[in-house]
Amino acid sequence: MKHADATVIRGIPPRADIAWFLGDLLSDEHWREFDMGVAHSQAMLALRNALHAYGGRDAWLRFIETTRRIVPQQLLAVPIVEILELAGARDMPQAPVLMTYKPTLDVYAAGRKLGDGLRLDVLVRLTPADRDAQGAYRLYDTDIDITHEGTSIQRCIARHYLPLPKSTP
Repeated sequence: MKHADATVIRGIPPRADIAWFLGDLLSDEHWREFDMGVAHSQAMLALRNALHAYGGRDAWLRFIETTRRIVPQQLLAVPIVEILELAGARDMPQAPVLMTYKPTLDVYAAGRKLGDGLRLDVLVRLTPADRDAQGAYRLYDTDIDITHEGTSIQRCIARHYLPLPKSTP
């Protein structure tokens, strides 16, 4: 049995936001690259090149130091469940939900903020796939793509279960 090919399915918490999904987007291997200050994967090379063009090596090194704090603080506040409710996705099981988010990551060098920050484009597509037998959960195919100036930094394609609200009479 090939475990590497298996699709990982997990539940989406009630207040899931973009930061929660980043657990899939930034793997342990990518974090190790940050920690060592190197970039071997295509995703990290794209991000490093963007930072180098933006503020030089100091910007890249500072980004490594602060990313673990910056990402959870700035790629957030987009409650997935609320977006689904506003889009009526729970009433339209065949309709995909498309959401875009344009966060700006602050970049520092020698303790000073460089310019206006590094602008990212985050595209989230949630496509309802199936319900469980009792109808309490809906399975979503999720596609999350983070780019900078048209260059893909990271992409996540996975499946997640979202708990549905209880019906009221």
